[in-house]
Amino acid sequence: MWTTNDGEEAMVTDAAEIHSLLEQCQQQDRAAFAELFNRYHVQVFRSAYLITRRQDAADDITQLVFVELFSAFRRFDLRRPFLPWLYRIVHNVSVDYLKRDRRGRALTPTTDAQFDTLLGPDPTPGPAEQAEQADEDDHPPPPRRGDEFSDEHRPVFRRPRGR
Repeated sequence: MWTTNDGEEAMVTDAAEIHSLLEQCQQQDRAAFAELFNRYHVQVFRSAYLITRRQDAADDITQLVFVELFSAFRRFDLRRPFLPWLYRIVHNVSVDYLKRDRRGRALTPTTDAQFDTLLGPDPTPGPAEQAEQADEDDHPPPPRRGDEFSDEHRPVFRRPRGR
């Protein structure tokens, strides 16, 4: 297969971009890690599926791989190729998953609280918070009793004290 100069430049640019992304991930940059996930989650899922032959297991393993990847990034040597390291993590997590599954102790997927522990609190509001905020913006809280009346009419609706 022949590669043109344009193709070679594109491959070099992509490699430089990935290297930069990996450097940012080592510094625990959430946006960079999200980009890394977007680039590689399909390959991770496919590899896990080839090992387990089960979609539910491959889903769980994909999640576990990225949790492991995030926590292990500080140990990654940027001079080494990334994909073999990633696929080794996929293999190890898949084998561990299958061993535990055979013993009836399947790994449980990571919860949001565990992600927050690993990643720290997310500064952006999640979908639930965004929906609540939109709902509050669209529907302000109902007025308290008597607030809908002007100051002139409000005393008429107050009960005398002591009765």
